[in-house]
Amino acid sequence: MNKFLPSIISAILMGISQQPWGFGFLAWFSLVPLLFSIEKQTSFNGVIKHSFIWSFIYHLIFFFWVSDNIGLDSQILRYLIMLLVIFILTINILLIYSIYYYFKKHFNTFNSLFLLPFIITSIEYIRSLGFYGSAWNSLSYTQIDYLLISQNIEYTGIYGLTFWIVFINVMIYRLYNELNSKNII
Repeated sequence: MNKFLPSIISAILMGISQQPWGFGFLAWFSLVPLLFSIEKQTSFNGVIKHSFIWSFIYHLIFFFWVSDNIGLDSQILRYLIMLLVIFILTINILLIYSIYYYFKKHFNTFNSLFLLPFIITSIEYIRSLGFYGSAWNSLSYTQIDYLLISQNIEYTGIYGLTFWIVFINVMIYRLYNELNSKNII
């Protein structure tokens, strides 16, 4: 369980940043512990385990309010529907980190970590298409309390803001991971 602690902390921070409590700033660094966990993995199964734990906890925190607002009288049915939604959305996160692991493993000369903002943004966009499409849990919604940042959506859309959130997380990870005077400058 201790090896999953960074993934759990990351999921809790990102889940809290999605709530309307004014903690959206957490999104700008909450993926960093997950990146430490994912980068340490040498097998596909390890990546799947960490991304599943992150996704399940994140979506559980984010969608818990749905279970009380469905409009059904049966509490058991409400929680079952919530868990179904969480498991379906977990597939998106598994897909993201599976694609990332593939690029990391097969193109090791290229720094695949910088592909992560593109992958996450692309999967978020694809998830929004179609009959069952939804963009509710876009990472960009974490910034709803920050007017100056939110106004940039006019130019980049919600997916541009998602890209920047993930990109800043990757940059913080890289800066911390390769901390020296050259990188600080």
